[in-house]
Amino acid sequence: ENTSKQKTMATHKFHSRPDDIILHVSPGSQYSLKVIVALESRKLPHFISFAAIVPKSRVLPSGRFMVPELEFKGKAVNDSSDIMRFLDEEVKANFFPDEIKDQVEALDEEAETTLDAICDYFNYVDEKGFEKSLLQSMSRYVPWYAFWINVRKRIKPTREKKALKCREVLKCDLNRDSVL
Repeated sequence: ENTSKQKTMATHKFHSRPDDIILHVSPGSQYSLKVIVALESRKLPHFISFAAIVPKSRVLPSGRFMVPELEFKGKAVNDSSDIMRFLDEEVKANFFPDEIKDQVEALDEEAETTLDAICDYFNYVDEKGFEKSLLQSMSRYVPWYAFWINVRKRIKPTREKKALKCREVLKCDLNRDSVL
């Protein structure tokens, strides 16, 4: 019996009850996936609502733009770790067990920092990863007639900042030329 398939519905619009867990996510968000995996690990029934890819065009219950966002009993909670802490309080999910809470929170913070740097590396720093992910995604939003817009050039300063962050967090010497 696969309870996750029976109790999880991926949809944009649906009718829900106030006590339903609704998770607003964006495809490709490592933090969205973290919460989905956490919900599945506790077999918590939930609905998934896919938010727009472009943050400024998202319409989330809190009025904010960042995913994941959890909606539960009229409350909206952002940030994957805050969502898990909230579910610990509301439904006793036990993501951060009391007896080892400090250790789990420290590990969660370290994992998020490292995961963020690894995802940034493959999306921004590594040239092949950048071309297959972020460059393709961003290029979709440039109309064909706006041929003068160079996505690669516009995102270069962000890529350079991400490369510095990756170097610091991952403690390795990245090929700086791949970003320039």
